[in-house]
Amino acid sequence: MRLKNIKEELETYGYKFDLSKTMIWIVIGGTIVVAVGRTFGLPVIYMIALAAGLGFIAPFFITCVLKVQFEEKRFAEINIYMEQLLYSFQKSGKILSSLRDVQQLFESGNMHDAIGESISYMEHTYDSDDIAGDALGILEKKYPANLLYTIHKYCNQVEINGGESAMGINLLLEARRMWADRCMELMKMKRQKVLQIILSVGISIFMCWMLITVGKRMNIDICQYAITRVTMVVTLWIDVLIIYQGCKTLSKSLCETRMPGEEVLDKIAKLQRHSGKGGMHPFDGFIKRDIRKALEQVFPQWLLQVSLLLQGENVQVALAKSYEDAPVLMKPFLRKLLQSLRDNPGDMMAYVNFMQEYNLPQVQSTMKMLYSISEGNGGRASSQIEDIIRRNQIMYDQSEKMKNSDEMAGMYALFLAPQITAGMKMLVDMFVMFYGMISAGFVMGG
Repeated sequence: MRLKNIKEELETYGYKFDLSKTMIWIVIGGTIVVAVGRTFGLPVIYMIALAAGLGFIAPFFITCVLKVQFEEKRFAEINIYMEQLLYSFQKSGKILSSLRDVQQLFESGNMHDAIGESISYMEHTYDSDDIAGDALGILEKKYPANLLYTIHKYCNQVEINGGESAMGINLLLEARRMWADRCMELMKMKRQKVLQIILSVGISIFMCWMLITVGKRMNIDICQYAITRVTMVVTLWIDVLIIYQGCKTLSKSLCETRMPGEEVLDKIAKLQRHSGKGGMHPFDGFIKRDIRKALEQVFPQWLLQVSLLLQGENVQVALAKSYEDAPVLMKPFLRKLLQSLRDNPGDMMAYVNFMQEYNLPQVQSTMKMLYSISEGNGGRASSQIEDIIRRNQIMYDQSEKMKNSDEMAGMYALFLAPQITAGMKMLVDMFVMFYGMISAGFVMGG
């Protein structure tokens, strides 16, 4: 983020610039700087340096706080929208009437306006091959959630092709519930971690103050040394940046979800080059583990699309239609599968070999079940599809929770960081104190 864009971004989140409010915050900030400066024996020039650093980062802090509120509101809006759209579509089977029903739940605001744009597009556009898809795309651009796209795609598919939609809607309602539960749990954990980071910073500063107090009781004022003052200002700057980074993580959008893509394809290409040369590199095991982890995230997302397509298509057609909207990482594997099925439609090995080199038991089990459905074996297809859906929901939930755990691991590092900065600061202070003790000893000895 650049400073020249701060004003526009703050206004996006609803912030109104007010001179009197700004002056109040300047006074509060100045009071905190003076209090900290006096506590740590900092001369005026060091207080000015500290204030300059805080003044620089203050707009970014305000942006973070407002973005947290903005993103939580967006999450609530998209959560309500997806649930009510599915219920309304289940009743009417029409996207336009469903949008009108859902818009009534939002009296004003961004969601109300976005739905209004979509309705207006559907009512006044006549030269598009996919009016409903384009209209729903307006909402998808403003609320770029993968699940929202999947819901829109399914509703559009049902409206065009017809057919029974109850199972698919129930599946999507369950997916929405699990998504909402994960997001709320992630928000709660992030808030707790930010509070822990702030507490960690407070404890680290208190430890630095305690060492200064101990020195004064020994008649050694380490605050008189320039190195102690400089390291104190730098430590405070770093601690503020740590808190800011925690708030920035908290403010990440809950709607936008980025799936592993091109960077993992590069890793796959690297492994293939190594394999082609007939050797294994020392880090190939780590690369393969990263690829496997990424595939565990994207496979359930693709399988959700296939499960919905199976409501009205046979397995091979569903697989072929899923290619266009499949995650980027899935496309090379899916392309290979589709080519094998074109060459030999009844080949079980085409299903068995799907991503087999990465040893994913859930994937192999699911693909065997898809083969069974395609061949009409193993009982009623509807029961088997329900089983696939159940497995898919569990896999997808696990993969998303795994991503959340990775994000929380980064915040745990921020929790530890203030203790490291405090440790380095105290190490400098102890050397200064030791120097002061030696100097005092020399004076006494003279």
